[in-house]
Amino acid sequence: MEALYGETQVDVEGPVDSDAKSYIAGLFRRAGTAAKYAMGRHGLYPQDVGVESIKADPIEPSDGFIGGHTNGRTTAINPYMLPSTDYYWKFRDWMSGTRGKLAEYLHERYGTPARADESARLVAGHEMLHDLTQLRPMQRSDGSWTKPFAHALHGRLTERYSENLPRGLKWLAPMLAGIAVRPLVEGINEVATDEVYNGMSAFDVRRKRSGDPTTYGVYATAAADALIRMDQGEGALPYYAHWAGGGGRQDLDHYIDGFFGKLGQIYGERSGLQANYGAAPALQLCPI
Repeated sequence: MEALYGETQVDVEGPVDSDAKSYIAGLFRRAGTAAKYAMGRHGLYPQDVGVESIKADPIEPSDGFIGGHTNGRTTAINPYMLPSTDYYWKFRDWMSGTRGKLAEYLHERYGTPARADESARLVAGHEMLHDLTQLRPMQRSDGSWTKPFAHALHGRLTERYSENLPRGLKWLAPMLAGIAVRPLVEGINEVATDEVYNGMSAFDVRRKRSGDPTTYGVYATAAADALIRMDQGEGALPYYAHWAGGGGRQDLDHYIDGFFGKLGQIYGERSGLQANYGAAPALQLCPI
């Protein structure tokens, strides 16, 4: 694998010691190499930025359980959730005061160093895939380049909102698209993460996440269902390859409609109401 793509180079900064920086660098090196290999199997190659910039960004659990975030240039990972840091043990102390389903969820994800390590592996992979498949251009096997997928998706949503909004409100289209694009990119990225790092298909993800009460679990279920309905049950990477190979706007529309159709069904079933978050009229905001 490394002979084909080279080891992903990583630079780590932030308020953690050298051992933790080495641990973080190892997470992202392995995640990057695995993602590049998986993309290459489908004729997609990520933009080479030389060295990936990673920052340890402490986000206290009282402010939310945020494993990481990225803007496509710098990726942050939360050391409170990394087993090799002093922050993790503070997080464990904080966890001891939780009760009920929250305590069960946290213990399952972070209750032991081994579990926290597994969660950290998936966080690194998730953020790396945001960068490599969504926030940067991808090179096709013929040498041409795609637009960043997230930008293309936002552009298509903007067009659809603009087409359906009254003339005096069309200026709202980019803002509404900015709200609607987030669940779309997070959902398909959750599918891609399980596909690349756990060997799962979209069918597997839909089955695994269908009862997941978390927001990301709902997004993953909706994305997996949309992919299956587009005959992309193998996963997210084949869908990206089809979109990049000429599917273009039509593939974006099919994903948007399938995702919001399933999302409306899920929320409708949970609320007991007939919900419609359809992107076809593109006038209703999806629940965030």
